[in-house]
Amino acid sequence: MSLEAHFWRVTAFCTTAAGLFLAYAITAWRPHEDEALELFAGRGSFHELVETIAHRGGAPLHFTLAWAVVQLGGGLTALRALRGRVDPGRRPARPPARG
Repeated sequence: MSLEAHFWRVTAFCTTAAGLFLAYAITAWRPHEDEALELFAGRGSFHELVETIAHRGGAPLHFTLAWAVVQLGGGLTALRALRGRVDPGRRPARPPARG
């Protein structure tokens, strides 16, 4: 097995493991303070959301996605499900350099 093939197998395993853990954690933990803030900020208008981000700081895209989840009727579980789909895939993966 080549080093590159081994790298991609390990990367796939780690991504799957992180996804499975997040699938378990989706309902197992109480809301974190950032999750609670996202849920409360998501209940208002988009203008109120922008004011919250400007006042508090934070990741605008993340808050906007959370706002969309709440506006579509989702709650904590839906917010965590979105994260479970996005977080494992945003980890950078590059095969080792060939030397």
